[in-house]
Order: sequence, then structure tokens, then C-alpha cells
Amino acid sequence: MPLFRELRPFLETCFRAKDRDPIKVVKRVRCTKNNLRTQMGRILERAKIKQWPKLFQNLRSTRETELVRQGHPVHVVCAWLGNTPQVAQKNYLQVTDEDFQRALLRCVSEQRAG
Repeated sequence: MPLFRELRPFLETCFRAKDRDPIKVVKRVRCTKNNLRTQMGRILERAKIKQWPKLFQNLRSTRETELVRQGHPVHVVCAWLGNTPQVAQKNYLQVTDEDFQRALLRCVSEQRAG
């Protein structure tokens, strides 16, 4: 999976920090002794961010939708995130307020032109 440019400034700040605060940097991603959801909940709690339902599903859903909207082919996004286009369409790709706004603007634009 590529390192997405939106994350780079945050990771560079952590990398350059002289006293790397373990609250800001997740050092262990996969550990057989820790449950990732539980660990992520602790990180969010320390950061004073309220945990939301379906934590990892919502993170994946948001990012998958963003990447497709940015113009990356669905099959490529699915390869990066580890699912199939069928699974992405059924479970992850979202219709957002932005989609409705874009459709409304297109409709208004067409009415003015026609």
C-alpha cells in the first residue's frame, strides 16, 4: 500500500521529534498478544477522541471512498486495501453529501445552459 500524502506531514513530524511520544506514534501494528481494536481504543482515549462504532470498517470505508473519488481505479484501490470490487461496492464505498451537492450543481448548470 502506498504512503498516502495526507499522512506524510504527520509521520515526518513524529519522525523528527526528539522525544517520540508513544501516544503519537503507534509502534506495534501486529502483535499476537494485543487486540488491534482494543489498542486503537486506548490510543483514541489518550488522544481524547471519542471512539465510534465499527471503528476499522468505517476507517476503511472512508479511505476506500476517498481513493476511488480521487480517480484511482477500483481494482487498484481494492488491491491496496485487501478486498475485491464486489466487496467494496457492497460494504465500503459510500454515497456522501458531496455526491448530492455535485449532482445538484450539475443539474443547475445544465438548466442554465439549456
